[in-house]
Amino acid sequence: MNEHINENDLKIEKKKKQLRRYRKNRECLNRLYEKLDFIKIKMINPQAFKVSGMPKGGTPVTMGDLLIEKEELENRIVELKAKGSIIRKEILKEIDTLDDYRYCEILEGYFIDGKSLEDIAYAEGYTLRHVYRLYKRGVELLTLNGHKDDI
Repeated sequence: MNEHINENDLKIEKKKKQLRRYRKNRECLNRLYEKLDFIKIKMINPQAFKVSGMPKGGTPVTMGDLLIEKEELENRIVELKAKGSIIRKEILKEIDTLDDYRYCEILEGYFIDGKSLEDIAYAEGYTLRHVYRLYKRGVELLTLNGHKDDI
């Protein structure tokens, strides 16, 4: 009996990991956008980030270095966006196979829209406990065949 529960829990955790791929992708994109904004600010006013007049070790950063870093970040962002679009479509396709719209609302809100289960409960007029039950059951019902575990 215990082995069956453990095996079932492992399957559910694997499904959650696959479903979280889009959230991870969005988090990575947000981090890269923040880095890109910081580089753009440094390019506009390179003197703004000097804390003191004391000499610093290492090689000074030139405008050329900043341009290269900016271009690399922009390329990474384009790649992550494309990958995120594919992941999003895969997850939505799986969620849309569920018969009960409540499972779809909760799983899409959580894994695609990035809402917390508390926010979903409030927005839908459910108790938090009920949302947790629907979330768990929705994840259990998904098949999630053939997806990789990467971001």
